[in-house]
Amino acid sequence: MNDAPEFSDHEKKILTGLYNEKSIPSDLENKTMNALRDKGLFRKPLLKNYYFRLSFGVLLIAFIFYVGYTIGHGSRHAARPAGGNQEYLMLLSEPPGFISSASHVQEYSDWFNELRSRNIMSAGEELQTGGWVISKKTTGVLVSSMTGDPGMPSGFFIFNASSPEEAIKIASACPHLKYHGAIALRSIQNHP
Repeated sequence: MNDAPEFSDHEKKILTGLYNEKSIPSDLENKTMNALRDKGLFRKPLLKNYYFRLSFGVLLIAFIFYVGYTIGHGSRHAARPAGGNQEYLMLLSEPPGFISSASHVQEYSDWFNELRSRNIMSAGEELQTGGWVISKKTTGVLVSSMTGDPGMPSGFFIFNASSPEEAIKIASACPHLKYHGAIALRSIQNHP
């Protein structure tokens, strides 16, 4: 059984003629493509277009940022209980006399996690030492270093409470006070 196709005499003559023709000039393709481009009949594929790639990259980065922001913003408020509770911010500082020790970190963490498990605490972090105060002056922006300032915040917590009294009670139980730290407590203004 032969699977080779059977060609008519006419088809054989055409196929034989193809082999005898001269080769196509090597620059013919480039000349043809350039002529089509000049007449607006052919464009480069979009992904090879520099401006398209740049625009696509910027949009992709913006989309990733938006998704990250939405996920992060949503998770911060995920622990927020219903019922009209107010968010509060605790700013921790280390005035003279503060007892600092790396062993305190676990105690702060345990306190935070216990409140988080009850959907009270939503965020909290220790801040690095140093920092800056940035203010606008008539001559420009003034940046001042805050190294060594005892009133400078050293950490923060954000939590929910049903009243200012409950917020004070929660802040008063923070281990930071046990080590002679100071806490500034502020309610967070909610905007629609």
